[in-house]
Amino acid sequence: MAPPKFDGSALPKSILKKINAPQAGKPPPPAASAPPRQPSQEQEPQAARDKRNREIALYHAHLIQQQKDVEAQILDAIVQLIDFPSSPDADPMSPSHDDASVFKALITNFQPSDYDSLLEERKCADKCGYVLCPNRPKVDANAGKNKFIVKGRQLQIVPREKLELWCSDDCARRALFVKVQLNEEPAWLRRAGVVPQLELMADRRAPNSPPDLNSVMSGLSLDAAHSGTWARSADQAQNLNRAMADLALERGEQTMSARSSGLVRDSISENRVISQPSFPASAGHMSIEGYEPRVNVKNGIERDEDGDWIL
Repeated sequence: MAPPKFDGSALPKSILKKINAPQAGKPPPPAASAPPRQPSQEQEPQAARDKRNREIALYHAHLIQQQKDVEAQILDAIVQLIDFPSSPDADPMSPSHDDASVFKALITNFQPSDYDSLLEERKCADKCGYVLCPNRPKVDANAGKNKFIVKGRQLQIVPREKLELWCSDDCARRALFVKVQLNEEPAWLRRAGVVPQLELMADRRAPNSPPDLNSVMSGLSLDAAHSGTWARSADQAQNLNRAMADLALERGEQTMSARSSGLVRDSISENRVISQPSFPASAGHMSIEGYEPRVNVKNGIERDEDGDWIL
């Protein structure tokens, strides 16, 4: 018997695509590439960008140079102000006009931090922190790290280093009065041509300010012959009232007008008269919380009121 013939058409067909081999001598087709981008209209040319970057770099370079120049001026001013005042006998309450003018001109570019540096340099030079004072600061070598300051009813703990910058409290107030007027913005960032107008603390008392309490009380007398002399003047009486008001404010006291009107007011009344306690009567010695049991005297039997039990 003859073997069956093989039929190739009966085999399943492949679903893969046929890849034709490249023919010899024929180059392969070029690969597909992305389409070329069209230049955007908003994109500036390279020359304009380079010019803008150069201007920005020059601006920052000039700003850095201005900062260096101002810092050099501040350093020179600190070195010059260490030797102030010009006279060793100068009075800080009434400094010379030349020293005050030069002092205000040299600190126009100062910041509060630069002023603190000036105070530290003057402390190292053993001089009062107030530039127009020739005295030496008060230094207590035996003191602790901190000091207690009592003002009225307030207690403050202040580092000793801050208190040893001055020769007195008056110079501390004068120096801090100048510090609070300084501009915190750096001088190289301020508007050109704008010079701050600095003022020194006026040591003369204003006409409307209250006088010192000690000076007012020192003029008083308890003598009957002179008791009405100080009160005859209306100005003296007004000064005394102001001084007493300042003293009350310093102590933390307040007048009745300053207190709240909603506070509870105390009312004083007489206490009730309580009689002296007395012993109870003999008839009630058998009372038990107000109850008196009945007793049969004839039979000597004590029974309850309801007769539930008999002794």
